[in-house]
Amino acid sequence: MNRLAVHSDICLTASLCALLALSPWASGAEPTLPPSSTNLDLSTPVANWFDALPIGNGAYGALIWGGDKDVIIRPNRLDLWDERFDAGVPATDFTYANLQKSVTRLRDTTPANTLRSKVKGYAEPPFRGTTKGTTQIGTGRLVITLPIGTTTQRFKLDLARAEASVHLDQGGRIQVLAPYGHPVLLARLPCKPTAIRWEAPASKGWPKGCDYPTPVAGQAIGEWWYQQDIPAGTDYGYLTDGQVPQWSFLVYARQLETADGALLALTITSSKTDGTDLLAAARTRAALALDRGYDHLATDHQQRWREFWGHSSIQVPDENVMRHYHLVRYYLGSNSSPGQAALATLQGLWTADGPFPPFRNNLHNDLESQSQYMAYQTAGDFAEGRVFLDYLWDHLPVWRRYATRFYGTNGAMVPTCCSLGGNPTGGWAQVWASPTY
Repeated sequence: MNRLAVHSDICLTASLCALLALSPWASGAEPTLPPSSTNLDLSTPVANWFDALPIGNGAYGALIWGGDKDVIIRPNRLDLWDERFDAGVPATDFTYANLQKSVTRLRDTTPANTLRSKVKGYAEPPFRGTTKGTTQIGTGRLVITLPIGTTTQRFKLDLARAEASVHLDQGGRIQVLAPYGHPVLLARLPCKPTAIRWEAPASKGWPKGCDYPTPVAGQAIGEWWYQQDIPAGTDYGYLTDGQVPQWSFLVYARQLETADGALLALTITSSKTDGTDLLAAARTRAALALDRGYDHLATDHQQRWREFWGHSSIQVPDENVMRHYHLVRYYLGSNSSPGQAALATLQGLWTADGPFPPFRNNLHNDLESQSQYMAYQTAGDFAEGRVFLDYLWDHLPVWRRYATRFYGTNGAMVPTCCSLGGNPTGGWAQVWASPTY
């Protein structure tokens, strides 16, 4: 199941909800949970991230895959965004009027065949996107090596419980969830791992042209982490006053050995929200989760999902349609939790395994985002639908400044391709800068 298709899959769910008669469940009634036949069940090895099991709670998510002796958990925090533009392009030059002049100049002086080969998007470099930012940032992955003689057998996703599990050929299973309302990921293992290590997204160096410094890794007994600094830069004045300060994030894992195995807590802290001592914040957060334990967090988590599935239900005779419906309904519930920063980005909480997601994981403010949420009223998912509406409302000041400073007009303009903070992300100018796209 290709995670790059998450947005289009949710669109199909929206269509089903809008066209079929849904039956809302009365308060106190027993909800119709997805049957076990609709769960994902993948045989080992699951070799690629785009076939991985997805879990999420609206702000934190993970993909789980692997094979033989290694289990890979790729965590993600949705608000890790580099909001900078290219400082080499003055904000006074970055306007729609200058974009029009750029297109006219290039068309007048360059043969069409040369233009298409050298200047993608029919615009000069400032309008084709920026060399730095604006993009979501990848967080790497945690690799868990199982003991000698223990290998993975199957990877399963329980939709009703919103829980991933890795079944082992020696018996037992690894359970993983993104507990609802908690800024952590939690894994319970039936054995003690032979090794645990972080593979930072820049393990082999950041891509050419990226000005990020090398991440700094650390380790203590039962703890593994790395910290990444993001340099200061220019915003162009849509999101801030024009200057983005330097900030950092830290990716952390802590293991607690148990009588029959181990409990593992993963978290990501950011200097934008979690203070200056990111390691201390991560340790406190992980210790709290480990102290509460897997069963305690899972109980509250599964109750939330019972309530979510109880919003409504549908029944159609085609088994494959029902299987797909429940899966993509799960996508929506995982990515749009009330009070979180989630929204209809292209890959949601499950981005590609690399330093930066495809298309920067931007919000496509067109039929893609609209169709993802068009059925929330019919389905009774009012809290999930409000997540998107709150995002649009909260960012109106950003988009009013964008309308004034880029287009030179009053009102508000939502970039067709924008970041979590509302900045245009760049790309093909005829898409992201089009006032009518």
